[in-house]
Amino acid sequence: MTELEQQLLAALEQMQTEQKAQQDALRQMFESTKQDNQALRESLKTFVEQRNTAEQQRNERLQALIQHVNNLTEQVQSLEQQVKRLKK
Repeated sequence: MTELEQQLLAALEQMQTEQKAQQDALRQMFESTKQDNQALRESLKTFVEQRNTAEQQRNERLQALIQHVNNLTEQVQSLEQQVKRLKK
């Protein structure tokens, strides 16, 4: 093997080593990103579930408040009618 062939072989081996290191680094970055994405998905799922629960509770309280206001309105109307009758 000539000196040039040895140098070319060494350069090729060096490039292969560097390429493998780059591939390993990329693979590690991919796995890390994959884990981060999974954690983000789980956090988003939890957030959406909590928001939905809070919205449902708010709607239930709002419906209860509406019912209470309606009941009070009926009571006021009833009292107004009683006052009218008493004034006659």
